[in-house]
Amino acid sequence: LTEELCPGVRFYFSYADLVEHPGFCSDGYHFCKVKDRLEIEPYLIVAVAPYVAAHRLSRLASHSLRERLVFIDQTKHRDLLAWSHVAYETARDYRGQAHRKTNL
Repeated sequence: LTEELCPGVRFYFSYADLVEHPGFCSDGYHFCKVKDRLEIEPYLIVAVAPYVAAHRLSRLASHSLRERLVFIDQTKHRDLLAWSHVAYETARDYRGQAHRKTNL
């Protein structure tokens, strides 16, 4: 986990929206749990993925999901801690930009 990490996609969801989902439950262990099924598009804020996956994900994702895909150069963030940090910072910045756009 500290060298040559091959990261996957990180999905960032709106907690405020998830708690309104009909399958939401709080089981005392998981911070947020949705039973049975969660449709990604209505709840997704942003998905952060490595550049290496850009072509494939962009081709397979719906237009709505493509608009919320952000790609990061994984070669600059080679361990789990660095990747996790930059993915979170990217998602936080994306959410801030999206929030500002909708409030204009």
